[in-house]
Amino acid sequence: MRSPSRYGIDGWPYLLGLSGLTVGLATVAAGSIRTRPTLAVSAALAAGVTAVPAVWGGHYVLRGKHTLRDRLLDEVPWSGDEVVVDLGAGAGLLAVGAAHRTHGPVHAVDLFVPTDLSGNSADRLRDNAERENVAHRVRVHRCDIREVDLPDAGVDVVLSTLCLHNLAHVSERRAALDEAVRLVRPEGTLVISDLAHVEDEYAPHLRAAGFDVRVERATATFPPQHYIVARAPAAGSSERSRPGSRT
Repeated sequence: MRSPSRYGIDGWPYLLGLSGLTVGLATVAAGSIRTRPTLAVSAALAAGVTAVPAVWGGHYVLRGKHTLRDRLLDEVPWSGDEVVVDLGAGAGLLAVGAAHRTHGPVHAVDLFVPTDLSGNSADRLRDNAERENVAHRVRVHRCDIREVDLPDAGVDVVLSTLCLHNLAHVSERRAALDEAVRLVRPEGTLVISDLAHVEDEYAPHLRAAGFDVRVERATATFPPQHYIVARAPAAGSSERSRPGSRT
């Protein structure tokens, strides 16, 4: 029997650092409780402070990210034949999940930066798709999310989670959103979750492009996230402002 799919640890250097700091502080507290009680109390309190996000992060990796995936996918009005693109797919959590909701192709796009996710690689994504019996419909694209080799208005659903914030400048994040706008068909759906910039950048930018946008808080996530559900305007709508065509 094959082992379960492996979707890695998001922001693993940060989470590893928190866990190590918690253990170190707890060790100091235990070692100094008799000889330096004031130090022991201080170290124990500090360990408690760092333990909270460390435990929260561990829970998110084990369960929370799967719950969030299901919630994001539930926001899409699936009919079963959608073409999907996942921007910043990582190990394929969203992409593979989407492949269980549609019989159409799912395009998983990423540069597979190892510091973003433990075990982040195209091979890991393909292996997860194989383990869940959807490899024949998950297509991997190793490219920048601002330069996706897919035609204009060629997908029904655009997904992304914990990706766009990795782009350092607002102009880069806007370029990624413009690419999502270029890719999605009229009346298609965008679902984007992130730890920053959702309300103050992503939502206004998509509204300016003519999208109907709703912002929601994603509960029990680490780090805390908000997500957008955006519906593209109908074909021929005067409200739609589509970036430059590539086809």
